[in-house]
Amino acid sequence: MRSIGLRNRGTDLLAAATTFLLLSSFTSAPVQATPDPSGLVILAAEQQPRAQRPTLDRLKHEAASKGISLEQAVDAYVAEKARTDPSATANWPDGPVSIPDVKIDDLTAVQLDDLKEVAKTQHITFAEAIARHGSWPRLKNEVIYPLERALPGELAGIVRAADGGSIWIGFKGTVPSQALELAKRLEMRVEMQGQLGYSEIELEQAQNRVHQTLLNDPATKNVTTYYDAKTGTIKALVVPVKSEKSSATADSFRALAAPMTGNPAINVSLELAKGPLDVPADNYIRGGGNVLRAGSAFCTSNFNVISPNGTTRRLGMAGHCAQYQEALSYCNQSADGGCTTVHYVNHYLGPGGDLGIYDHGTMTATRTFYWDWGGKRYADAESPGPEINDVVCKFGFTTGRSCGTVTAKNLSSGLVGGLVATSTPFPSAECDHGDSGGPYYEDATAYGILHGGIQTSTNSPYYCSFTPVNRYTNWINYHVWTR
Repeated sequence: MRSIGLRNRGTDLLAAATTFLLLSSFTSAPVQATPDPSGLVILAAEQQPRAQRPTLDRLKHEAASKGISLEQAVDAYVAEKARTDPSATANWPDGPVSIPDVKIDDLTAVQLDDLKEVAKTQHITFAEAIARHGSWPRLKNEVIYPLERALPGELAGIVRAADGGSIWIGFKGTVPSQALELAKRLEMRVEMQGQLGYSEIELEQAQNRVHQTLLNDPATKNVTTYYDAKTGTIKALVVPVKSEKSSATADSFRALAAPMTGNPAINVSLELAKGPLDVPADNYIRGGGNVLRAGSAFCTSNFNVISPNGTTRRLGMAGHCAQYQEALSYCNQSADGGCTTVHYVNHYLGPGGDLGIYDHGTMTATRTFYWDWGGKRYADAESPGPEINDVVCKFGFTTGRSCGTVTAKNLSSGLVGGLVATSTPFPSAECDHGDSGGPYYEDATAYGILHGGIQTSTNSPYYCSFTPVNRYTNWINYHVWTR
């Protein structure tokens, strides 16, 4: 796996792409599922709960009877609520935003707007996008995050199917009864696989050892790694040093890496990279950015962040945009107007991700962010971390808004780690140079900071990637400022 990053070996490697929760309340009733000898437990879809959305169902019927699209019916409902319900616009402490605070059953208006974009990207209908992805943010809060907090040493990984119809949950040992009971809340087919012999924590630790071993080898120019939780495989893409004295092969790199897993249930899959290592993540002379360096479009800002004591607010950027430690120009979109000079505060490029912060110059910080051209919304939450096939959208001042899904997480590329790959091609009309640092989001939840393009196998194209926003807390001691 390669990332589209910056230049020379030192810089290339830096920017390459570059509560335990008590569950006793859930265990009062026996679970009607028994693991087979292989440790597999299946909860059939027809036995799982279904989302109840009477208002949405009514809008579907109204759309059909009037001969209009569901999108039009939803837009009309939201507009009417905004006009007649004061609560739809009451909680705007930092000024108005483009979509009111309206819900249709369990779905917010901003989430529904994201799902319209997802429908276009995945070439499905709006109704199908809602059916596939509408419940997932809620289910993560109700089931997935509690499960991850309660059983960190047992959980091997969670992978939701791309069509949203099923989910795989793996465990190092037997499937815990708490997990079985909790999984009964999921609105999809559930496959729970036990006896895998590894936890996700062990996978991450093994990946780190493999990555550092390969990166430190003199025959390595660069390396990117991530893991496949379902197979227990550390996947590595190595760029060897070109030298007449070097005899490194995929087998020799693999022999070097394999002992580093420390667990016979974890294996290593390795490829040698083809073609150039990377391309600059930010083109200094490209137009369309809102963060400018020396008068030229440079990067995109993401979310405003706040210190733990709540007294200091900063402007979030990508670390590789902040690494020059110099003053930059920040400009709003043209409809809002105004520019200011912002000054460097801190940045981080390393195993924790690609992060930077600046001050706000002469402007006032807000809890809003640009999610599209002409569109602002409030950040109401910070994601604890993405899951495979999560729907995520991004905004960048080169390509604007686009949506995709998470395809891999906890990637390390060169000296930068903790990255998340998406299904959005790079470079493309959906993600390109100058988008770096832009916000990744879903609904009103902040997800990440756009990093650049990354490659996960020798023959695959590059895809847009991001650093999860919770890394701000881990590495710079700030978090996203939310409403």
